[in-house]
Amino acid sequence: MGSKVSRQQFLSAAAANGNAETFFQAVSADKADPNWIQYNSAVCISNTDSLASLYQVLFGLDDMNMIEFFQQAAKLPGGNKSCN
Repeated sequence: MGSKVSRQQFLSAAAANGNAETFFQAVSADKADPNWIQYNSAVCISNTDSLASLYQVLFGLDDMNMIEFFQQAAKLPGGNKSCN
């Protein structure tokens, strides 16, 4: 897929799709878990990150859905130059 967006854009896209609460609840509370670390402190989220994989599996999305999700997220405010 080759997509990368800011963490803010990723989480905003999840919220825009009505999935923010369910997604938040699915992230482990273990501070050593890669998903927790990315959810709370990542600058950028790419389609190959574990957090994106969790989102894809949790909501039963195929690769095309994820491409569309990242395209939607990229259009939202909160981008970061390092994510381009």
